[in-house]
Amino acid sequence: MSTQIDLLRVFAACSIFYYHVGLCTKWPLSQWGEYGVGTFIYLTSYCALRFSKPQAWPDYICSRLKKIYPTFATITLILFAASYIYRPHKTMSHYTIPGLLANLGMIAQYTGVPLFTTPMWFMPFLFQIYFIIPFLKRRPIGMGFIPLGFIFSGIACGAVWTFQPADATEVSRNWSPIFRLPEVLIGVVLASSKNISSTEGAVGLYAIFCLFSASLAIPYPHASYTALLPARDLLVFLILFILTRTTLALLKSEQHGFLSLLGRATFPFFLLSGVGNNFVWIHFGSNLLAWIPYFMLCWGVSMMIVVAGGAIRPKLRSGHRREPLQSNDFALKK
Repeated sequence: MSTQIDLLRVFAACSIFYYHVGLCTKWPLSQWGEYGVGTFIYLTSYCALRFSKPQAWPDYICSRLKKIYPTFATITLILFAASYIYRPHKTMSHYTIPGLLANLGMIAQYTGVPLFTTPMWFMPFLFQIYFIIPFLKRRPIGMGFIPLGFIFSGIACGAVWTFQPADATEVSRNWSPIFRLPEVLIGVVLASSKNISSTEGAVGLYAIFCLFSASLAIPYPHASYTALLPARDLLVFLILFILTRTTLALLKSEQHGFLSLLGRATFPFFLLSGVGNNFVWIHFGSNLLAWIPYFMLCWGVSMMIVVAGGAIRPKLRSGHRREPLQSNDFALKK
């Protein structure tokens, strides 16, 4: 299971990389790579509920912070320092201390401060999911949560489109899980499923509601992005899932240490993959001989961050011992 999740995350991260590159190059189908984010939302709630050990709410949040915030903070500080060497294209000036504090505090997108890299919106989104997981673990989760997710999300998105239409697409896309509650709750429901039949039933019910949401794009074309988002996310997930199962079948092995490393590296890769896009585009255009090495460089740096973090973390603990299987934001740790 962990190998499959690792590889699924890798493919999802690559699809998002392709989307960000496509913003410059306009390569075929690149716009669909954006919907790989839905796969990360499914897996975050699924792994957080299924694999995390029972903990009190403050302990759970602290454990999540310890696992992923150091990587996020390290990358944020590196980008801040790098802006004094090469000015970011989005601001055309180096980043400021208030901007650094807003990004480190995970409030930049809510205060109008530029994100150091666009995918950083996912950090506060991620922790909002983590805030509710300990409460969900205390009660049975059934398929009834799926329609509830669409109802509450629909009300929230409808309110934004009514009272703040100019920013509604961006707000409903990345401000809070309340606007993407169906994607969060399907992961929770699947993590709680007892058997294959209940899993298949949950996926079928979710697909029906995705189609219903998509149908709202007909009477409300101005809100079509929001209405179509659950269905598009599900479609991309199914493609990535089939690709994952096919790849693992070809590999003919259940244990892949390198895939485990790649799975853990998807988090820094997710944050770093769009940083140098404008630089590569300005100097090399659509030349694959430039984009492929850049793609490999992003993965290489991400894996080095994971390896360095794994080497440093035990030294910062006294009496370090091996922990049971837990969820991480982008990877399962063994």
